[in-house]
Amino acid sequence: MPRAARRVTASLCHPGHVAVPPKRLFERIVFLVHGVVTLAAAVVLVVFPAAIPATVGIRFATDAVVLLPYLLGATELAIALISLGAVRIADRRAVRLIAFAFALLHAVTAALEIVYLAAEGMSVVLVVNLAVRIVVTGVFVVIWWNRRPVGTAA
Repeated sequence: MPRAARRVTASLCHPGHVAVPPKRLFERIVFLVHGVVTLAAAVVLVVFPAAIPATVGIRFATDAVVLLPYLLGATELAIALISLGAVRIADRRAVRLIAFAFALLHAVTAALEIVYLAAEGMSVVLVVNLAVRIVVTGVFVVIWWNRRPVGTAA
């Protein structure tokens, strides 16, 4: 890597200007973006519980059902904390576990969205969300794969 690129990479990741390998920089950016987006979703779900469901045409029949977005918001907040914390974790096994858990989360959610789409009909918003989840699943699988222990095939 050219010296200028190493300097930019180092300045983006460490105040002490310690160079970070490009793969690790990629991981950090992914975890940071994932954490910020997930945190934003948590805030929206708690402050405006009906907003996200309304984007796909889901309306609450009673106020008691609003509890579900609150619970999802709390879960999103915990996921955001883990993702933002993973930005600074160096342990291979820990990063690998976090990446696998996020890949699983997004893969299962994508599968459930397919079930919902099949039962309720097409929604452009859900199809876009499904595509994003599939890409995000792939990105976390790449991180999981790249963090496998040295000298192993899996």
